[in-house]
Amino acid sequence: GPLHCWFCNELYEPAMSHDAIACAVAHNWLYHPDVDSKRWRYRNSTEIPTGKLFHRRDFITHSGLPSDLKIDCDALTIEDWETLAFLVCKKFTFSRVIGIPTGGTAFAEALEPFCSADSTNLLIVDDVFTTGASFEQAYAAIHDGADRDILGVVVFARNPPPEWIYPIFQMWE
Repeated sequence: GPLHCWFCNELYEPAMSHDAIACAVAHNWLYHPDVDSKRWRYRNSTEIPTGKLFHRRDFITHSGLPSDLKIDCDALTIEDWETLAFLVCKKFTFSRVIGIPTGGTAFAEALEPFCSADSTNLLIVDDVFTTGASFEQAYAAIHDGADRDILGVVVFARNPPPEWIYPIFQMWE
């Protein structure tokens, strides 16, 4: 039967050529029509996020788990994202970057200028890691056996991530 593209949410027949990376780039997660978020219209934006990064209150995380600390990366400014991108570029080189919607889109946008044709690494980024389900879905959708490394970077890790995902800040509950 038809297969599902995790990036564009479209079905395609297995006999069809469907390059998940090309699809992610073509549909550009940063401006994907399915990601209708007021959160980040990063390019040509004059919006300045307001609010606090950390909220001490009970809430349910994106992965469905209860927590008493909400990490609201909408509070980060464009300059904050660019500084985080600068930190990542000191450690890794990469040819493409894909942000996991919607939390990773601003991070990916800040990292795009640092893409290098000399690298074979593909970078998957997100703002907060809890269970890793979104990273695993993205990895599975992208991994096509090509000769390249897939690396993950997350700003905040609530729990220890797998070895291929590198947290900038580790917050283990």
